[in-house]
Amino acid sequence: MNLTNSRGSDEQRKEKILLDSQRAKERLDMQKQMGRIWKEGDVYNAHDLGPVEMKKWKTPQAMGKRTRDICDMLQLNPLHHYKV
Repeated sequence: MNLTNSRGSDEQRKEKILLDSQRAKERLDMQKQMGRIWKEGDVYNAHDLGPVEMKKWKTPQAMGKRTRDICDMLQLNPLHHYKV
């Protein structure tokens, strides 16, 4: 009788793991679709939710993030240019 209970619990565990993995996949799919982080007070139109606009917000340039600033490009240390 213990053998049948352990088989049943193994199947339940497998089902739970399968369900959890499906939920995680769905969650990840939804996160991938959400390219823009909306803040309180943002105004948007229906076309803002379309795939073309979302693609724009996925690029770092559209979000205002730069990979390098002017000091990095000119190889300057801004601390050396302060006067005491």
